[in-house]
Formats: sequence, C-alpha cells, structure tokens
Amino acid sequence: MSDWLFCLFSHNIQILERDYSVLNHIGLEFGDIEVDAQMGIVIQNFQELQEPKASEAVVVKLASLSAKYSYCWLLFYRASKGKR
Repeated sequence: MSDWLFCLFSHNIQILERDYSVLNHIGLEFGDIEVDAQMGIVIQNFQELQEPKASEAVVVKLASLSAKYSYCWLLFYRASKGKR
C-alpha cells in the first residue's frame, strides 16, 4: 500500500477509484482527489515540471478545474529514489 493511501486510510478517509479515461476524449478535466462538490486536489510530481510545456499543462488543468470547483489545492510531491 502506498504511503498516500495508508495516510488517508489512517484518518478514516474513504477512497473511491474511478476510471476517467473514457471521458478524456471530450476534454473534461478532473481533480486527482475530489473532496466534495466544491473542492478538488491535484497531485503533481515536482520533477515532471522540468519537462517542456509541463507547467503550462498544469496551469491549463487548474484553469479548467476552476469552473468546477470553488477550491482547488495543488499538492507537489517529489518521487523518492528509495525507501527511507
């Protein structure tokens, strides 16, 4: 179990998994975690922002999510190279 899931489960947060790949062709954006109808969370690997146009893609995603959510959190993480 990943550290993220373990942390969420330990705080009694229920996780529902959805497959949005069937809707990607119509250009809809979704938060990585939907807290409720007004709040979403986008999780972004900090190292991926070094790739060309990656930061622009994050800005576009947040701009499109602003029509759906009143609050949108952007969480950055850094992929660890090994277990601590």
